[in-house]
Formats: sequence, C-alpha cells, structure tokens
Amino acid sequence: MAKKKKKRSRPTGYRSDGGQPVPGRARAEGSAPPVRRPSARAPAGPGQKAATEPARPASVWGSLLGRRGTGRRVSLQPPVAVSFGKGISAVGSSPLLLMLTFLAVLGLWLVLSGYGLVTAASPQGLVLLISLPPLHTLLDLEFLARGRTVGGAQVVAFSVGLVLLRAALTSVWVSLILDSLRSPGEAPDATSSLRRAARSFVPMTGIELGFLTLSTVVLLLVTGFLGTLGVIAALVAGLYFFSYAPVIAVAERVGTVRAAQLSIKAARVPGPQHMLLITTYLALTLFVAVITPGSRVAAATPSVVVWAFALLVGFIHVSVLAAFTYRWFLIRDHALAAVEERPKQRVRAGG
Repeated sequence: MAKKKKKRSRPTGYRSDGGQPVPGRARAEGSAPPVRRPSARAPAGPGQKAATEPARPASVWGSLLGRRGTGRRVSLQPPVAVSFGKGISAVGSSPLLLMLTFLAVLGLWLVLSGYGLVTAASPQGLVLLISLPPLHTLLDLEFLARGRTVGGAQVVAFSVGLVLLRAALTSVWVSLILDSLRSPGEAPDATSSLRRAARSFVPMTGIELGFLTLSTVVLLLVTGFLGTLGVIAALVAGLYFFSYAPVIAVAERVGTVRAAQLSIKAARVPGPQHMLLITTYLALTLFVAVITPGSRVAAATPSVVVWAFALLVGFIHVSVLAAFTYRWFLIRDHALAAVEERPKQRVRAGG
C-alpha cells in the first residue's frame, strides 16, 4: 500500500511593497503609527529549501522592480518603484499638498527674485527651488553669493530667514504627507497637521542649519580639490545619510541629533534600494535642470511653459519626500533597534 505523502506548506511570499503595509491612522494625534512586526518563520526542515526568507535582489533592476534574487543576504528595504508610486499617490491625492507645493514654488521665486541684481531666478534654479536638501541648500548658497552687494549683517539675516522658511515648509509637507499615507483618499485634518508641524519646527530648523553648514564646508574645501566631482560626491553622501532626517523629526518628534542618528541607521538597513533611490533622484534632478526650457536666459518673468515645467518638477520633489516617509515606516523598527543596540554593546564591553 502506497504511503501517503505529506503536503508541505508553502512559505509565505515576500510582498513587493516591503513586507509591511503602511499603518493606519495613529490613535494618539501626532504619535508615530504602529508598525506590524513580521511573524517569525519556522526553521526549514530537511526536505525544505533553506532560502525561505526574502533574498537580496540579484541586480540593480531587481531592486527597482522588487524581484528576488538567490543571494543569502536579506533585503529589508522596499523596492524603489513601489516607494515612488506610494509617494506620487500620497501627494497627488491631497489637494492641500498640491496647493502648498505650487504656492511654495511661487513664494520662493518671489523671495529670491527680490534678492540680488537679477530680477528673477533662472529657470534652471526655478526647478530646484523645492528640491530635497542638500540640493536646495547648495542653490541657496549660490543665490546668496551672487546676490546684491550688501553688508554681512544683511546677508546673515536673509540666510536665517531663508532657513526658517524652508524649515517651516518641510515640517508642513511631512506632516501632511503622514496624514495622506495614513488615510488615503481622505481630507487631512489641517489643524492637527499644523500642530504637528509646529512641534517639529525647531528640530527641522536645526536640520536645515546642519545642511547649510555642511554645504558651506563642501563649497570651501571639497570643490577646490575635486571640482564638480567633489560636489556630486557630497550630494550623494548628504542624501544617503540624512535623507530620512526631516521625516524622522516630524514622525518621531525627536530632536535634531536624534533624527540624524536614526537617519544614518535607516540608511544602513540591509538592501541596495536606498542607494538606488537617491542616485536615481539625483540623476533625474540634474538632468531636469539641464533640459529646463530657457535655462540659458533668465527673463524677468518666466514663461507659461517654464512655470508649468517648474510646477511639475516641484510635484516630483515633494513626491520623493513622500517616498522617504513611506519607506521610513517600513524600516523604522530596524533603525530603532540598531540605535538601541549600540549602548548595550558598550555596556557589555565595559563590563
């Protein structure tokens, strides 16, 4: 009599969006949403394949599209295409976010056009006005250096005002993005979003000042030795280590130093998708700045075509910020665990 073969249970597949859904609305206003922890996997039996855990993508294109490879190292980061899609959906479905994005481009253009001998910012700078730091930080330094010949006190005052304005904009953006990701399709509570943004204004100001300081050092030291290559390397390093800092400052309600520490740990979560995301964003931004209509001529008033193109690129910038916000909640537990592990290791080494 033939023996009945036992049916083997198939291992649960790894979801293409990182394995964890975006959490719903938090119970307490302003608090970080709960993140579902992945269930523990049973050890592989002798007849099962050992590679039941999600494997590292086999190539860069696998990281982009969420395909799995055969490597042994586990990738804990969501695919780049999924992150972009979530970011575009979060911003595009929120009329308040769209309106704030368009008003931010117009407001920064008016502010910068009133500073300097040139009556308006160039179209090439117009598409970079609301880019992520340190991209917009280098742009601000360029405008400050080429602007009107004034005293040092006035330059410092304008610089401080610009930092405060950018900190306020980023705080409101991230706060509205959090509401959009938690409740897709629903109108965000503007009052609670503004309160959350106000609480994170001081840490966000510290983050903007940190980017301004690092960018100044890069322009003074790195460019003299490496030129354009040094600037690009500095942009990649700044985006790689500190791209999560603005999101963490608002979502976790922590200070500047803590946000920077968590951002570094989040960047080092296993998986190549983070590097792929920032290099794709940086390459796309630089390419768009080059092909912007009328980049060689700075008119007093940009044309309709330039304005439409600048607003479209501004939407992309804010969508990338939303992509980083979405990714943070998927790798949040890993980054927090990595930060908490260091003091324990020090205690063990000292004991």
